[in-house]
Amino acid sequence: IALLVMTIACINFVTMAIGRSANRSKEVGVRKVLGAFRTQLMGQFWGEAFLLATVAMGLGIVLAELFLPTFCDLIGKQLVLSLTDLGLVSGLAGLLLLVTVAAGSYPAVVLSRFEPVEVLKGRFRVGGKNFFTKALVVLQFGLSIFLICAALILTNQIQFMVSSNLGFRPEQVAILPTFSNGEKAEIIAERFRSRVAENPDILSVSATSGAFTHGFDVNSFHYNGEVKTAFVYRIDAKYLETLQIPLVEGRNLDEGSADDRDHAMIVNEAFLRALGLPVSAADKPIPGLEGGVVDKMNIVGVVKDFHFRSLREEIGPAIMFMKKDWPLDDILIRVAPAKIPATVEYLRHVWKELSPNTPFQLTFMDEDFQRLYEGEMKWSRIVSYSTLFAVLLASLGLFGLATLAVTNRTKEIGIRKVLGATGGGMIRLVSTEFLQLVLIANLLAWPAAYFAASKFLENYAYHIQLTPWLFLLAGAGAVVIAFLTIVGQIVRAARANPVEALRYE
Repeated sequence: IALLVMTIACINFVTMAIGRSANRSKEVGVRKVLGAFRTQLMGQFWGEAFLLATVAMGLGIVLAELFLPTFCDLIGKQLVLSLTDLGLVSGLAGLLLLVTVAAGSYPAVVLSRFEPVEVLKGRFRVGGKNFFTKALVVLQFGLSIFLICAALILTNQIQFMVSSNLGFRPEQVAILPTFSNGEKAEIIAERFRSRVAENPDILSVSATSGAFTHGFDVNSFHYNGEVKTAFVYRIDAKYLETLQIPLVEGRNLDEGSADDRDHAMIVNEAFLRALGLPVSAADKPIPGLEGGVVDKMNIVGVVKDFHFRSLREEIGPAIMFMKKDWPLDDILIRVAPAKIPATVEYLRHVWKELSPNTPFQLTFMDEDFQRLYEGEMKWSRIVSYSTLFAVLLASLGLFGLATLAVTNRTKEIGIRKVLGATGGGMIRLVSTEFLQLVLIANLLAWPAAYFAASKFLENYAYHIQLTPWLFLLAGAGAVVIAFLTIVGQIVRAARANPVEALRYE
């Protein structure tokens, strides 16, 4: 991203140097007449580029130091900018040299080859129809549009993941780790459930071996001689009610049934798909199912598939049972939405009363799921800020080119106004050329952005669809920004008194 932004800045330098070449052609011609060699002129122009890059690097280091705390908060890491670090200083020196060569080479080569006779006769033109300059503008806005597309797609993917239906309701479900094992965890969970049942703001309480984002277990078993794996969760009879996971076939587990405690399990639809079984297989013997946690177990219920992991991963087979030889690591509490802060304090008080030596580390399940996407959220902010910088730089370059274009066409604008041209006509005349370049940049940036976005979204089992509207929105934004950048200069020239325009020189 930094390279993209720096490339745009270098393009600005090149395009502005080429734009100013008409004003410097006579200077070069006079210098050559007075005996300057081409190598001396190239050294001069490279020296100017080096001086500007050096000043810019000094300013950049100051800005980096000022914004480093903010950036560290953004990425969640602690970085230090130390100018005593030999590696950093060497890198900055190399960067300075790279920028000087990249930004200064073309102006140095082009401006130094001016022929004195042609220049002083006023016959010299740079680049014919300035194809190179136009190509640089297209590249500049193409990179900016690429970043705009990236920011939009990343933001939409994050919104999709955060707002997707998980197949259950994690809202208002608190997770309280027991920090205990075996019988102690059983006793704590049962006492806690009994104690909070008297509070009307506690809607349901359940205990489980893993609260999704707090960890999980994977168990292997055999089906018809093939090794299969599934995510396994010890639950209780209140589990489906607490998380509001719907049953599609069969029934819930019954804690009063000794057979259910030892031999019954609930599975998700993905489990049956992995075994090639229909949903109607619930509550029927399944031949060939043996080993692992499923040994001597019967499926009594089937729940709809739900996301117990990040949306990066596809929903896998899951098994839920009540076997007491599995631990109870977390207590799940569904609370009423009206008095959540007061209810949390109540739960803290009850926990300290029942287990004073165990930490109270309550979190909410929906917030835990959102924290799964912290990396994407950080990237979204970084890309958004970088896009803002890139678009600002591209707009500055376009503003400079528009200013030069209007200045060079001052007499033409004056003559057109004298002959009856309107202000709107003048705006269309001058802006069309620049807006055409931005449209070409769109056509080049869209395929690259689509390819990059497709590769990025392959990392997610569940993701947004890449619709044309995302790319059209990015392109339209770039066109609007480009027009707003140049329209002020054009309007000012169009509104000027034609007499002043014709007396321009």
